[in-house]
Amino acid sequence: VVRSSIGLFDPRGRWRSPVVFEIPLADFVADRLAARPEGGVWVLDRKGRQLGRVSGLPLRDGLPPDFDATTFRPEPENSSPPRFVLDARLHPAWLEQTPPEELVALACSPEGRLALLTWQGPSPDKRETWLHIRDDADSWHKPKKLEDAGPATTVAWYSTERIVVLPAPRTVNTQAVQPREALAYDPDDDTPSLEPAGGFLPVF
Repeated sequence: VVRSSIGLFDPRGRWRSPVVFEIPLADFVADRLAARPEGGVWVLDRKGRQLGRVSGLPLRDGLPPDFDATTFRPEPENSSPPRFVLDARLHPAWLEQTPPEELVALACSPEGRLALLTWQGPSPDKRETWLHIRDDADSWHKPKKLEDAGPATTVAWYSTERIVVLPAPRTVNTQAVQPREALAYDPDDDTPSLEPAGGFLPVF
């Protein structure tokens, strides 16, 4: 990686110099983003197996204006500037397995719960999807296998208590068939693995 960064663009035009505010990421590569309810985004580096957070905003154009030297002002002027922070809590014991889990996708609920999908398996044709939930207190729950999902590729929060994933393509008469409906799961079920929760969720 020669250069990696995240750009902030405001469609309301509150800053235009520059139009895209760039946050350097060094050797972190942003593969997936998930909006945080309090502002900013979660950022996933799949290959580097890292998780980070972007928070803060630039000042609006023209701010701060010029003040007299005797005018009391905060220091620093922008108390929450744009910044990227590497999250040190991504590496619990389940990431140290052999072979290690492959990070796939993430989503954040309106309540601040983070859902992270990973793949486990010795080969691509034997991959299984596992769900890791982290609550707003920054503690990880015990991971659970998603039954019938195959190597799922995306995850989203359908409600405050339910997630949906797009399952892997099915093989029908030796042909790969793309899924036409998403599978729903209740991550708080008290079971070692999660069965689909039912319901028809068409994918267009």
